[in-house]
Amino acid sequence: MRFRFLFAIVAALTVIAGGCGSSSDGASDDTVVDVSSVLAEYQAARNAGDLDALMALYADDAVVVDHPLDDDGTAQGIGEIRQLEAIVAAELDSVTEFLDLEISGDTVIFAHKVTIDDRDCFAGSGDKVTVVGGKITLYDWGVDDAGICPAPVIDDTVEAGVVQMYLPASPSTSDSQGPPLIVLIPGGGWETADPTGLISLAESLADKGAIVATTTYRASSNGVFFPETVQDVACTIAEAAVASVDAGFEYGKVVVVGHSAGAHLAGLVTLRPGEFVSTCTVPAVAIDRFVGLAGPYDVTEAQDAAASLFGPQNPNPADWSPGNPIVHAANEPHVDILLVHGTADQTVPIQFTESFAAALENGSHNVTTSYPESVDHNSLYSSEVASPLIADWLNL
Repeated sequence: MRFRFLFAIVAALTVIAGGCGSSSDGASDDTVVDVSSVLAEYQAARNAGDLDALMALYADDAVVVDHPLDDDGTAQGIGEIRQLEAIVAAELDSVTEFLDLEISGDTVIFAHKVTIDDRDCFAGSGDKVTVVGGKITLYDWGVDDAGICPAPVIDDTVEAGVVQMYLPASPSTSDSQGPPLIVLIPGGGWETADPTGLISLAESLADKGAIVATTTYRASSNGVFFPETVQDVACTIAEAAVASVDAGFEYGKVVVVGHSAGAHLAGLVTLRPGEFVSTCTVPAVAIDRFVGLAGPYDVTEAQDAAASLFGPQNPNPADWSPGNPIVHAANEPHVDILLVHGTADQTVPIQFTESFAAALENGSHNVTTSYPESVDHNSLYSSEVASPLIADWLNL
């Protein structure tokens, strides 16, 4: 599958800025000039996205080693190398400088700095190129300590929507359709929706190969109540899918992960997928999997807190069934579900998860439950607790 990296890129988007170092073993000036000239041409072709010019710099029997987008690790000959180079030459919006060049005979070893959307990061070091007769015969992408450019904040003042995308350096290949898109929905008692506590979880899941979005939504502190709050969540999931594609990542399964009140909202959107998308400005997407972390899935059993969701205009719990996930547990039985609840949770009783799991199973859902020992409400969404459980369930 083809990935076109824009927001988060490691060595695959390497291009070259001019400059060269002196030979360390007494190589002739002609050799040094030959190597540096080829590097300069490589830079120009890469920046221009000129695949033909790029391939003209390779010898017919050239070898590429450890290319970050090559599953086998090695490509030999123009045909195989062209397939790899085509991936990163298709749509480039980046510039990379070669740094700390060390030319020894016909070989240069270097580091490189990638600039993407005016953001700088060091992508790695230890790359090696060998040039013979003006042609690249070996390109070794043996990058040491490869780093990832931080994904940009889409809008840190957003009231509702995607806050930040976290994109993987090495996308998961466990699903032939592509890495999962994981959308994180924060809790906050239906009063607030601060996504910052989910950053470490997002980073951890991206490190494991997933595309991850942190999000927020309007809640009672914004004077917004059901169904608008749920509509925000539903539309944000669709926006995350668009952001992933815009970043050059073709995602596979869509996985929605919610904590506490966010688990309630995410569960509701999962079980009633067509009910809350009429106000969205982008096409809705199907949710393939749902992960609930310590959610209050029966609002009639959490009436005092749930009043913040339904607002003063809808104070009667008898009218809350459209916003009560457990009532809709038999819907969308094809969606696989993971429910996690810490045994030390003193905020949302564990019985909410147990009852919801039973209702979902009665509704023919494939449900996996996990009850981590001695884990409280807020520790549950930490990267240490939630990340391995989610990653194992998704086969990341």
